[in-house]
Amino acid sequence: MKRRIKNILAIHLLNNFSGSPRILSDSLTALQEAGANIHLYTSKGPGLLDKLPVTYTFIGYKWHPNKWRRLLNFLSAQWQIFWKVIQCRKNIDLVYINTLLPGAGAVAARLLGVRMVYHIHETHLGEKKLDWLMKTIFKWTANEAIFVSDFLSNHYSMSFKVQKSVIPNSVEPTISSPHVSIPTDKYDILMISSLKWEKGLMEFIKLAQMLESFSFLLIIGTQQHNIENFFSDIHFPSNLEVLPFQQETGIYYMQSRVLLNLSHPSSLPVSFGMTILEGLKFGLPSIVPLVGGPSELIQDGIEGFHISCFDFEKLTSSIKNLLSDEKLYKSMSTAARKRSLDFSNYIFKMNICKKKLFSD
Repeated sequence: MKRRIKNILAIHLLNNFSGSPRILSDSLTALQEAGANIHLYTSKGPGLLDKLPVTYTFIGYKWHPNKWRRLLNFLSAQWQIFWKVIQCRKNIDLVYINTLLPGAGAVAARLLGVRMVYHIHETHLGEKKLDWLMKTIFKWTANEAIFVSDFLSNHYSMSFKVQKSVIPNSVEPTISSPHVSIPTDKYDILMISSLKWEKGLMEFIKLAQMLESFSFLLIIGTQQHNIENFFSDIHFPSNLEVLPFQQETGIYYMQSRVLLNLSHPSSLPVSFGMTILEGLKFGLPSIVPLVGGPSELIQDGIEGFHISCFDFEKLTSSIKNLLSDEKLYKSMSTAARKRSLDFSNYIFKMNICKKKLFSD
């Protein structure tokens, strides 16, 4: 006879406002509502893992711009995680590792013989040696892995033989209202990105230069002074507005008409595409790369287009056509809202709670 696992130890390294802690927050809320007792190891934040219905143990970890200080912080956090898992060994039925980074917790769980599930959000880590180490630990320790997209699952299947499943991320139920009207045209084209060239920042700027009659908005998930330093030698065209990190992005989706993702598929493939999913709920047609997680969200020619970030001729012609053809725009906008229903928070929570590994 099966019973629900009651004691879950969840581990996430950096509690901030990015996508992976938000998905973990949804997962833990669903498991807690299903009757699990959850103990969470994470940093203090502030972040999206604050104020959950769980028992907290905080890890002394902070991201630091200096790579050596960052390395020391990382090693210290791994040491803390390892011994905290060892100390809790009598009260753990399952260890739930979010992202590849909390590898020491996975090692401790393996040594204790505790069942373990990884929730994988990334194709790779920035540092090659760290990437190799954490993927080796994952391969050695995991009983099962949950991937956020088929693309990501297939990426790992080339080298890892771990029982795997795909559970797409969900869009927050409060991010928009079903009564929201078609967005106004304050901004014609929106892109929300991190501060990396591989995210297609220069391509977005070039598109703004090529399409002078359209208004562009670029929101970059960092502070203003970092943006100024990063683009110190770059001149922005007058039809492009650049904003730093915004806690609430809903208003910008509402004020925009088309959403872009211009990530370079070879150097920085997108594992899922949370901003694209959020855009769907606001009825925004999207242009996404030919491969990667976003191409699973957007059906080519239905909710948007699959176009290479380097194909400027096709990018410009598609944007012009979409924004000038009212019938096409309304069709894609309606299809986008309908598509977002496939990724509801309710469906996500149901999929998490149905996982076989969460019962024995």
